[in-house]
Amino acid sequence: MSRLPLATRPWSGLSAWLTPFLSSVAVFELFATLAWKTNQGRVIDVTTMLVLVPAAAIIIALSAAWLISRSTQFSFGNVLMWSVRFAPIAWAVPIFDLIRSYGNGIVTGPTSLNGLQLFTSIITCGLFPLASGLTIGTRLGMALASLGIAVVIWSLSRRLAASIMSGLAMSVILTCVVHITSLFVFIRAPFSTTGWMAVHVEVARRALLLFSQGYWWGNPYERFPGALDAEADIANRMASSAWLIVLLGVVLIIIAITALPSIKRIARHVFLRWSTLELFILSAIGLAFARTSGGVLDVMGALLAWKVLILCLFALHISTVLRNDLNGLEEAERSKFANPIAEGLLPIERARSIASGLEWFAIAAAWTLGWPVCIGVLIFIASHRLLRDRTWSTSFWMRIVLRSVGASGIALAAQWFGLRSASLGTSSIASAGAAFLAIALLEGFWLPRLKAASK
Repeated sequence: MSRLPLATRPWSGLSAWLTPFLSSVAVFELFATLAWKTNQGRVIDVTTMLVLVPAAAIIIALSAAWLISRSTQFSFGNVLMWSVRFAPIAWAVPIFDLIRSYGNGIVTGPTSLNGLQLFTSIITCGLFPLASGLTIGTRLGMALASLGIAVVIWSLSRRLAASIMSGLAMSVILTCVVHITSLFVFIRAPFSTTGWMAVHVEVARRALLLFSQGYWWGNPYERFPGALDAEADIANRMASSAWLIVLLGVVLIIIAITALPSIKRIARHVFLRWSTLELFILSAIGLAFARTSGGVLDVMGALLAWKVLILCLFALHISTVLRNDLNGLEEAERSKFANPIAEGLLPIERARSIASGLEWFAIAAAWTLGWPVCIGVLIFIASHRLLRDRTWSTSFWMRIVLRSVGASGIALAAQWFGLRSASLGTSSIASAGAAFLAIALLEGFWLPRLKAASK
């Protein structure tokens, strides 16, 4: 394999990679819709198409690029850009199953493996066990992807040990992503009555029990568009999407720590701000009103949903801070309170790409929690976009109104999260009004008086 194309491929930001990559994922999903059917013989639902498959693909691609960059002299960004050309190879997986079924499609269901079966899948790169519930095309795709990573690293570095370990690591990642439900049960095994080597049926029963106590069991047909299967299957897919969102968040954090030289300075700038606390206070307002209506989830019973909500809020906060810094770059360069972008620690294009990527991550996380939560997040994003828009003049009071509307969106999202419903009743209007009033008073009355008193 020639090193020249990989070495000279320029890194022009995450967005430049994400757009063509997601285009390949969209084509993959088109073939997958034709090749794979649910237990009810229907096509995959909207959440699976918009969240589960793209999140899984991004995790696999980022992990593969990270493994290659750590084992060779090439940068992570260059490897990502170079790898885009190979993304269409994944189309062969559903196409193979589609051809094998003579165009009729293959019925697939949720997989549930015990500890020994998970270990077997890792060692054999997904080829075994045969009772994994995966199609032949999927198993062959997992094996070829693991082998491909090992071959690429061997051709670039000539290091046999690194090649074998990277291929095995890729097999671990693929197994964890594809069998995310079984991995969840496997991790919880020490805290339950059955062990790691529980029988196949027992693993499935325990998984269903865990999901039934969680977030995705209530009102699934109302909150998740296109969810037409049995509630157990819907809960399984929604929880799998949530786990992939959490896993993607962990992968992004690891990449940020390893790829951004000034990550400590950037983290201090982003999180040591009033707005960090503001989002969580607004969420607390929404949850408080949900509590008065008999809602709010048990924290331990729906711990996964809470993790997704927290990741969503953090992504929104970081994206908002970076976009505000980009919008006020000229003023920051003239003032003594410079931000990492003005100081040159974070390039402008990279900051813009990170902000855009985190916005989409927050939207995907919110959609996993249900379309009502996603609507609240979109209200927040839209209001802040209008707030930063320089094509029209915004007065002092208009800025306060826009910020207050965004606050209402977060409060509504948190309340709908706590209620697990999409009803817009009196309590929803009250929570939105309380958040609106809190930010309006803070921005229009208290902060100006504090600034005047400090002069």
